[in-house]
Amino acid sequence: MTFAEFMAKISTVIVQPILALVFGIAFIIFIWGVFVYIRDSDDDKGRAEGQRSILWGLVGMVIMISAFGIINIIQGTIGVDQTPGQTTIEGQIKPSLEGAGIQ
Repeated sequence: MTFAEFMAKISTVIVQPILALVFGIAFIIFIWGVFVYIRDSDDDKGRAEGQRSILWGLVGMVIMISAFGIINIIQGTIGVDQTPGQTTIEGQIKPSLEGAGIQ
């Protein structure tokens, strides 16, 4: 296994699911903030809490999108290119279901 293949596997199996999970949590925090802001529109304290949740949800989503972009830039620099269902390594297309006997 080459370094590029190892990095592709780490990215696909570990990093991308973690990024997706944290992005989902940030999105839920954002939606919760919108709900609180609308629900407590009469109360200044409730609106402030909703605004805080909206802000931190947006910050979390921006950080996760940035992390995804930085990871893709690093992978492109070392010769690993991710496409859905395939991992392209140094010009060769390798199916992701290769070990399952599916061509």
